[in-house]
Amino acid sequence: MADYGLKVSKSGFNVFTADIDDLVLHSEHYGPKIVAQGLTSFNVTSGVGGSATVAHSLGYAPAFMAFLTNNAGKARPPSSWNYDKNYEQFIASSDSTQITFSVDSNANTNYEAFVYYYVFAEVGQ
Repeated sequence: MADYGLKVSKSGFNVFTADIDDLVLHSEHYGPKIVAQGLTSFNVTSGVGGSATVAHSLGYAPAFMAFLTNNAGKARPPSSWNYDKNYEQFIASSDSTQITFSVDSNANTNYEAFVYYYVFAEVGQ
């Protein structure tokens, strides 16, 4: 196999001799392109829920990855239902201008939710 294409090595590694683990980019190996990342938070009210939006300027609904944590420090992905037997659902969606995160809560508890998210250059499906 020919050894050509685009490669970028980590600092301190020779791009011509580096193992794949020591490269930050290799054109023969696909990886999602992160265009934004961050943290947002919102209050979840018992029986009501809560939500937050994060604006973006991509002009299309991007793919994204998100995880929600609460005061207990447990992480969960979107579409988690009946989390800790509290009858809650973490929902996330994107459109051409923003990403929306929400918790539908039937639980008898109030807390601050923290959402860590990564927005990809790829279009969401």
